[in-house]
Amino acid sequence: MITTGIGDIKSNPSQVAKIAKQLRTLPKPKAIFVGHSHYDHVLDVAELFRQMQWTDVPIIGSPTTRNILAGYHQGLESKVELAQVDDEWHAISPDLRYKAFIADHAPHLKGVMLYSGAVKQPLTDAPTKANQFKCGPVYAYLFELSSNQGKKTIYFTGAATNAPIGFPDKSVQSVDLAILCVPGWHLVRGYPINFVKRLKAPYIMAAHYDDFFEKKGRREVIFAGLQGFIDEVLRGANYPSFKEVLIPAVGTRVNL
Repeated sequence: MITTGIGDIKSNPSQVAKIAKQLRTLPKPKAIFVGHSHYDHVLDVAELFRQMQWTDVPIIGSPTTRNILAGYHQGLESKVELAQVDDEWHAISPDLRYKAFIADHAPHLKGVMLYSGAVKQPLTDAPTKANQFKCGPVYAYLFELSSNQGKKTIYFTGAATNAPIGFPDKSVQSVDLAILCVPGWHLVRGYPINFVKRLKAPYIMAAHYDDFFEKKGRREVIFAGLQGFIDEVLRGANYPSFKEVLIPAVGTRVNL
């Protein structure tokens, strides 16, 4: 963890290849959505796009996302479509549309968020330090998926955020699934309990809790507080439609 914070970092093609192998068994994504631009969210984007040859998959994100990806010289910045934050539905395809909401990011330690700020100009080289992956604007997303069986709505936030920042607009009464970031939940106000009460999802999925520093024998990233997060979710989930908290392993496929 300390090495990641102060040393050089780069995407590992062999590790990305393992994910790419799994992804090839699934339909090609309609879009890639980026909630914020820290290294643990966008470090592997360029390598994944290269291996998967996703030439026509758009990336929805911020100007910071676009400017970071410019440094990889793969033309990825031209794929970035800026997230539209206006309480309106925006169609990606006939069966997928989204809304984006301004959110924020929990501090990392003693009230300080690491790597805050924005990347305001396109990078000329790929970033090699964690602090080059500035956070940029933070978004929560609501997705509507349509099929012959009907419509499903999925709310997603990739960072713990102070309630009510990140809440959907008032036209959204409930969602079918809420995917909520775990780390930092105890460092912001009203999270996740007020989000659970607001979203009224039958299923709440814990996300971003898994250990990505490869510490053997540990499942969750340091200081994530997964059990405390679950307890808070259950305190808020006192509505009749609630069914389950989902704690998926990395790479698990969840069917709605």
